[in-house]
Amino acid sequence: MKIKLLSLCCLSIASFFGQTPITINFSDVPVVGSQFVNIRNLDFTGINVGNPGANQVYDFSGFQNFGEDSMFYINASETVYPTSFPNSNMVSFNGTDSSLVFFNSTNTQLTVNGLLMNIPFLGVGLVTASDPVIEFNLPMNYNDTLSDVSNLSTSSLPFYQTVPGVGYFDSVRAQVLRTRGAKIDGWGTLVTPFGLSFQVLRYKAIDITTVTPEANMYLQDTILGTPFEIPLGYQVLPGTEFSDTATTYYYYTNSNSTTPMILAEIAQNNQGITTNAKYAKFNFVSTSISELNDSQYISISPNPANNFVNVNSEVEINSIKLIALDGKEIVSKRINAKNITLDLSNYRTGIYTLIIQTEKGEEIKKINKL
Repeated sequence: MKIKLLSLCCLSIASFFGQTPITINFSDVPVVGSQFVNIRNLDFTGINVGNPGANQVYDFSGFQNFGEDSMFYINASETVYPTSFPNSNMVSFNGTDSSLVFFNSTNTQLTVNGLLMNIPFLGVGLVTASDPVIEFNLPMNYNDTLSDVSNLSTSSLPFYQTVPGVGYFDSVRAQVLRTRGAKIDGWGTLVTPFGLSFQVLRYKAIDITTVTPEANMYLQDTILGTPFEIPLGYQVLPGTEFSDTATTYYYYTNSNSTTPMILAEIAQNNQGITTNAKYAKFNFVSTSISELNDSQYISISPNPANNFVNVNSEVEINSIKLIALDGKEIVSKRINAKNITLDLSNYRTGIYTLIIQTEKGEEIKKINKL
């Protein structure tokens, strides 16, 4: 009840003084060192994307926390893929699925040059953009529009299958065409699940994605009873091309030390059914490992560490994940203890991310392996 009253109070004060739409500038975009946590909402009942237009109220106070995604931003040079994405100057890392997104961030535009992701049924692969994906232009103002056509391709992934009467293929890849039409179609006040309100722009993006799978084919036949095969290279697999249309609503605010740029994100399929909803829980910009590791109830020592690092907690630790800067998850354990020791002796020198899940929530730590 107190949260609801606080929300209504915030809205009343905002209405009394009147509102004007905000502008999103380059200074509001996440930078290397930015970090925040998204809460995932899996119950879409009552989740309403709101309306376009001026001075709207976007009420997301009903968001529920069904899990958290830890996001942080690093230099592209800190990953093992800088040569694959030479034009990227920033990478976002999702601690939950270990995905990486390679950005080129300038004062007029944010583009995606590629990503590392888990491709269903095939494994982890790189997706590169021969024509970069434009996420948005800067500055962003109410009624701004965007049209973009982008070409991407996945890396080749091993996948063996015979083709009766023809031959076989030993790997697959896909060509991806993404067409985006977007508009900042609304602005107003967004009510958070935490009883606070922020001024936002609503960015509605309609993406049409066409995927064309290709297989590295080999023709098999016989001549006078002697078997032979001819490599045909990558061929389009007939009947496998498919398209998908999705609409995503982004709610942007001016960022500062406590609020990230994207406050909320809601995705819908081409039937208008919500398929994903998440909300930014908090944000901070860190300048050092010690600052990232500041916690009232978890300590890590020594850090930097040569071979072993101790994790001590005042509350019980449920699980841990250790993530390398290339996005690879190298340790994943379920634990029911307050104190654990990690053996780092077999890992190379560098910065690692430790994600610790406790009864109080998720903690993100950086470990410097010497």
